Amino acid sequence: MKAVLIINCHLANIIVFLTTTNISPSSQHKFMQKRVLHIGKKIKMLRAFKGLTQEDLAKKINKTRSMVSFIEQTGKTNHYTLMAILKALNISESEIESFDGKVFGPNELEAFYKTELELIKQKLETLIKENEALKELIVSQKKLIALHEKKRK
Repeated sequence: MKAVLIINCHLANIIVFLTTTNISPSSQHKFMQKRVLHIGKKIKMLRAFKGLTQEDLAKKINKTRSMVSFIEQTGKTNHYTLMAILKALNISESEIESFDGKVFGPNELEAFYKTELELIKQKLETLIKENEALKELIVSQKKLIALHEKKRK
């Protein structure tokens, strides 16, 4: 609820601004549409930026694709689902809260890719080590099978 409440506070500040100025209702509506990125729109932009489909995100959070679509369209979700989405997108509450819809500039993009590349390298190193350990296990199991077969004869 914390992230949703903070976004609602920002929305309340915008509404106060609009009601205390001499802006027509139609202009207020246009202003709100341009200025407010609800949490669903932010999720949609970040999901797309990370190369995930709605189906991919749904699988990561154990929800349906239609649920992800609903959240992206309306911005309505409960705290637990929001936390699962943020975890799946690998972003924090403060990052999504401050996200203004602008995709990274060149410097941020380079830093993002370096970070992602380091994570991929670490995962690859772990998989290589696991693969080597499994190869050694196979060799030792083959030796045990051979010894067991010799004893049977």
